[in-house]
Amino acid sequence: MSSGTPFEFPLDPSTDLSICIVNTNNRQLLRGCLRSIHGQDHGVCFEVIVVDNASTDGSVEMIAAEFPAVQVIAGTVRRSYAANNNLAIRRSCGRYVMLLNDDTEVMPGALRAHVRYLDEHPEAGVTGGRTHLPDGRVQLGCARLLPRLEFDVYDLLHLSTWWPTHRRLGAYCFGWWDHSSVRRIELPIEANMVLRREVIERVGLMDEAFNVVFGEGPDWLRRIRDAGYTVMFLPEADVLHYGGQTMGRARQGSIYRYRDNSWRYYRKHDGRPKAEVFRLLVLITQTIMVGVYLLRTPFKKDDAGYLRNGLRESWTGIRWSLGLKPR
Repeated sequence: MSSGTPFEFPLDPSTDLSICIVNTNNRQLLRGCLRSIHGQDHGVCFEVIVVDNASTDGSVEMIAAEFPAVQVIAGTVRRSYAANNNLAIRRSCGRYVMLLNDDTEVMPGALRAHVRYLDEHPEAGVTGGRTHLPDGRVQLGCARLLPRLEFDVYDLLHLSTWWPTHRRLGAYCFGWWDHSSVRRIELPIEANMVLRREVIERVGLMDEAFNVVFGEGPDWLRRIRDAGYTVMFLPEADVLHYGGQTMGRARQGSIYRYRDNSWRYYRKHDGRPKAEVFRLLVLITQTIMVGVYLLRTPFKKDDAGYLRNGLRESWTGIRWSLGLKPR
């Protein structure tokens, strides 16, 4: 790899798009994803790079047998989302680099929409596409703003969950908007995101210090924004998202790392005092939530489960804010 660039291979101008996919034991969904890519004419020249995260379900063998054109990087040990994506990005040679989840299916015209917009708008550094769930609903969170302490308070108190379409309480995920128009955003979903190659050359790869999903993306997009690039949301760049199959498994027991990543984000970009304000907010809000769960439990059908899960979540946040180790 030459000095000054994160890429191992030089740009190939004939390749419009390098599609980078990280797979962890999602053979069946990955098969559907790859079929959606290779089974239609997208009108763009692309390459596909899959980093397999030490899967044990035969994913690598399936790719070799059914999709021989796909480049595979077969990992032997589990690595973070950022580390695996960085492996794929380094191997890419396209004009644009796409991050795509293994539990997605690309809709007709999606890849072309990304490439066409970036070709026609040189000021845009990143495009994020719309994602919809199997029931047809637009996935809330496919277009977001960068983290702010105000949004953290709404999230920690579950206000953004209870009133997702409120102009202020739901602002982080644009909950009031129908996601049917092109607009400027700050944080696309990493399951359907395209970046200019030169943006990555300028700001670098994902920061692997964010060692679990839910931290590396905001950091990366903050660096991209600070470098002067705009981020645009494209509704026609649509993919079907089966709801975070890999991430759903990874969430168990990861709340400590999630809070750590939020703290690390504020310390890195806004200074340690703001990071410590975040820590204090976690302590205050999760103490409040203990009372909220106790008050709401009598009105819940599964009152024991609701109280148990709620108190576990709040107590975990309190322990993190006090610097106590996870159990």
